[in-house]
Amino acid sequence: MLTRFEHCPFIFTMSCYLLHFSKPYTGKRRNPNAKRVQIVSHYLGYARRDPYERIAEHQSGRGARLTQVAVQNGIELIPAQIWMSGTRKDERKLKNRKNAAQLCPFCQDAIRNEHKK
Repeated sequence: MLTRFEHCPFIFTMSCYLLHFSKPYTGKRRNPNAKRVQIVSHYLGYARRDPYERIAEHQSGRGARLTQVAVQNGIELIPAQIWMSGTRKDERKLKNRKNAAQLCPFCQDAIRNEHKK
């Protein structure tokens, strides 16, 4: 679990964050007409206050529905990136890019290591 520094000098304001899933979560097919099953490896979110507190909520299974079911399925949520002073508008821009893996340092390391082989 993510721990918070006791004497942190920052005053936290709004921020965006990216959580990397320890293994991909395969969603349930709710719509019988859906062409494919959703596979998710990241969660991009927004925190109005301390992002570390919000991330801890997700990790304990009290965050967004996607992170709740991921935690219930034994998936660890790893903080990959935090953008301080991020707004809801910034979060929407990042989500609309639909490329969380390109924003994730863990995934980028894996891609670089794959190319070195």
